[in-house]
Amino acid sequence: ERAELNIDKVVDDLVNFRPKIIVANVGLHLLHLWNFGKDRGNIESWLGYEDSLQEMVVVAETAGAEVLLLKTTNFVCIDKYVGDWAKGVRLYNEHDEETLDKCFSSYKKTFPETMVRDIDIMDYCKHAVIDERGSLGLNRRLHQFVESARGRHPSLKIAVFDDHDLETCETTAVEDGRHHHPINLARIRLLGNHLDCLYNWDGMVSTSH
Repeated sequence: ERAELNIDKVVDDLVNFRPKIIVANVGLHLLHLWNFGKDRGNIESWLGYEDSLQEMVVVAETAGAEVLLLKTTNFVCIDKYVGDWAKGVRLYNEHDEETLDKCFSSYKKTFPETMVRDIDIMDYCKHAVIDERGSLGLNRRLHQFVESARGRHPSLKIAVFDDHDLETCETTAVEDGRHHHPINLARIRLLGNHLDCLYNWDGMVSTSH
């Protein structure tokens, strides 16, 4: 059920490339709209989001990177949803009992051998919806993880690359609501600003930011 990160392959590729900076992202694909067109959002990876982030830290350290930027989950504009997605997100946001019960039973039927606790399945059905609440929930966990990880990994500069606040309903398309390609240039500029703060001009990682 959980999409395991193939660490060995990723590390091999990165060690050969020898990057100084790694930007990593996981978030949207963990969220769901069960029974409304986006089933099988990854419940185990959502529950273990911090474990996935820790795997990225291990990969970055093993590859010899100096900086790891962990990107926020995108802003989600449900006003751009149409059809089943619009109906589904409305029902989930209303905590519609029938919708939540169907989410729970559909998951149990699809994964009859699951070891995930019933209480965690229902928590996922309620709080891992692919909307702005689901995105912000992951982003809160991301910021908390980074704060704790910095102390555990002093040799690696770990920071959040927060492009979420650049994104609005105007920067995503109808029938999408979650990708923001029109502002890619602005996101690249923001990334450059982050790196300016993390690096001194001589190319050494700064400890003052």
